Amino acid sequence: MRQTVTRNIDTAQIGEVAWVQVMSDRLALNLTPTGRDDVGVTRDAITAMLDRGGRLDENAQRLIAEHLEGFGGRTSSDPLDHALFLRLVADDRVRLDMRSLGAQPPMDAFGPADQLTLAEAAMARIRRSEPLGNEDTHAASQILLKMPTPMLEPYWQDLVRLSENRDMRWQMQGLMTRLADFGDAGAERLVFLISDAQTPTEGQSPQVFEVPYGAGMVGLCRMGAGASAQKTALKVLGTEGRLVFKDRLANGSVQTLISLGFTQQEITEFAANAPGSMRADQLLAEIRDADRTRSCSF
Repeated sequence: MRQTVTRNIDTAQIGEVAWVQVMSDRLALNLTPTGRDDVGVTRDAITAMLDRGGRLDENAQRLIAEHLEGFGGRTSSDPLDHALFLRLVADDRVRLDMRSLGAQPPMDAFGPADQLTLAEAAMARIRRSEPLGNEDTHAASQILLKMPTPMLEPYWQDLVRLSENRDMRWQMQGLMTRLADFGDAGAERLVFLISDAQTPTEGQSPQVFEVPYGAGMVGLCRMGAGASAQKTALKVLGTEGRLVFKDRLANGSVQTLISLGFTQQEITEFAANAPGSMRADQLLAEIRDADRTRSCSF
């Protein structure tokens, strides 16, 4: 760890870049989890930067990132930290990535009004990242993933649009599973994700296929009997050999089919139709394990 440097400088007499660097030096750019004695210092420094307005340069972005990452997944119980997190998400000058979410408070730390503000700010980040997505896409989707259902309801049309965006939906797997919160319409959309999952072209990540397919399966699995209206659609996909029974996707397929009431015989027939399926004995083990655990995981 770099040695902490303390400088006796009047911050009112220096520019933003130099001032932020002073703060970074004082904090050694290595913040420790909740309970550290520098939280108030960095919180005040970041608040002052935001209050000044104007562009946030790389030093400012770095200080914010180090502050958020420094919580290390141990969420602060201080309402001032909660308020700053909300403000940072809502400020479109601030870059977020997955490391930023270590500081995300639990949703019950926010009242309904603040939850609405946080949800709108997160969705606004996703909208700005369309049509291809960026680091904000995944981070913002993870914020929305943790929202209670009433806070997601205003964004149904956004979720529908994103489910159809093949360049972005694989960046937000968890959020796509929340289509399960929208009843029959959500279940139909989850089946769409499964049927529309595309084999990646050369150079593309396997997640281009795996994430929409897996999200669709996990969402339907969580709905269980509530998605029973989609059994016919899934049966068509299984008969056409378009369900997956190999590698890490096999468990999700089996879990979902069992949760919707398909029999072992039906699942075995679907697997026989699908190219590259696991051996019959392996499939039987998957069915037995899935029937026992029902984890609805991807």
